[in-house]
Amino acid sequence: MEPTHYPPAIVDRICDLLEEGKSLKEICALDGFPSRSTVWRWCEGNDELAGRLREAREIGYLALAEEGMALAFAPAVAAPTDPQAARLAFDAVRWKLGKLSLAFRDKPLIEGTVNVAGNDAFGAFAEALERAAAGIASGAGSTSQVALPSPAGPDHPTGG
Repeated sequence: MEPTHYPPAIVDRICDLLEEGKSLKEICALDGFPSRSTVWRWCEGNDELAGRLREAREIGYLALAEEGMALAFAPAVAAPTDPQAARLAFDAVRWKLGKLSLAFRDKPLIEGTVNVAGNDAFGAFAEALERAAAGIASGAGSTSQVALPSPAGPDHPTGG
C-alpha cells in the first residue's frame, strides 16, 4: 500500500486537542478537520503517526482525570465539614492513585514476554503463569518487577 500523505499542521492541531482531553470524534466534527476514518487511514502503516496520536490521547486522559479531581474536590472546598463531600474527594484521590501508581493499584499489574521455540509455547506460558501465581499467592505487597527468564528464541539476535 502506498504511504498516505497528511498535512502535518492538521496532525499537530489534532494532537494538541487530544492532549486537552477532546475525543477524536469531537475534533473531527470541527470545521477544517478530516473525518475520523481519514485520520485512521493516515495511521495505517504509519507507526510514528499512530504513536503520536496514542501519546496525545494518553496526555488527554490525564487532563480529564485532573479535571475530574477538581470537580470531586469542589464540594469539599465549599463545605469542608461535610462528610459526604470529604468522602467524594477521598474516593477521587484513591481512584486516581489506583490508576496512576503501581503502589496503589487494586490489582497487581502483570506483564511480560515469553520467548519460546517451536511447540513449546503452551508449556512456557503455563510455567510463566505458575511463577506469576506463586508471586501473587505469596502475598507480597511490593511493586517490584519480577523477571521470568526464558531462553532467547530463534528470531532474537542472540538466540539460536
